[in-house]
Amino acid sequence: MDLLNKISAEPTSGQILQVFYKEHDLPADGGFSEPRAKVKLTDRIHLYIPNIDARRIVLLQHDVHHLLTGYTTILKDELEISSWEVGSGCGKYWFGWAINMQGLMLGLLIRFGGVFRAFVRGRHSMNLYHNPIEKAKLKNMTIKEIESIIKIPPKNELIKPTPKDIISFLWYVFIGGIYSIALVLIYTPLLFIYNAVVFIKIKTISAGSKSL
Repeated sequence: MDLLNKISAEPTSGQILQVFYKEHDLPADGGFSEPRAKVKLTDRIHLYIPNIDARRIVLLQHDVHHLLTGYTTILKDELEISSWEVGSGCGKYWFGWAINMQGLMLGLLIRFGGVFRAFVRGRHSMNLYHNPIEKAKLKNMTIKEIESIIKIPPKNELIKPTPKDIISFLWYVFIGGIYSIALVLIYTPLLFIYNAVVFIKIKTISAGSKSL
């Protein structure tokens, strides 16, 4: 991992995350304390979603998953890590299921091969949702220590999908299709309204700062 070369010889996951956040233009805490989360679509286009407690609960695990799996925060990798987390399972965390299913379904449209391979990789992986490690302890563990507990196939390993993998993928696509219809009809209009309000608020604050 390139990030390891930029800090100490045996960095903790918390130390690596600080570099990760800086390199990907994220707040020092990954956005945990922010009132809203920025979803980056391109370098110039992004959306905001409310940073609710259900998202905060899974944020650290998700961010460490980025380190363990090698997926970055660019759009194609976010779609793939969403598919990986669906494949490996989000356990009791409903927000994880909800947001990752969105990534999986979007990935089907623009990056089918990548999300399918990530899903299959997830099916053969462990993750932090099913193997919870106390958060303070997790931040103080090295990647090697976490990898000794959370077994994940290398990103470049070609995994041949089993019939069960394919059936599971088709099942989630079916569920995701129903979920997507509900999102389009209910959630999308609310998301646009929310982003319009956030945009106006940001512009107002920016204008106020310039006038001082």
